[in-house]
Amino acid sequence: MQSKKFNEKSNVIGQTVRKYRMQKSYTQEQLCQQLDLLGLNL
Repeated sequence: MQSKKFNEKSNVIGQTVRKYRMQKSYTQEQLCQQLDLLGLNL
C-alpha cells in the first residue's frame, strides 16, 4: 500500500489532533484509551 501526501506532508492531521488533545489535557495514552472505547484503534 502506498502512502499519499498532501502539500508534501504525510501526517496532515497530527497538529489538529494534538491541539484538541491538549485542550482536553489528555496524554497520548489517555487519548488512545478514549478512542479505543469508541472502537477506534491506533
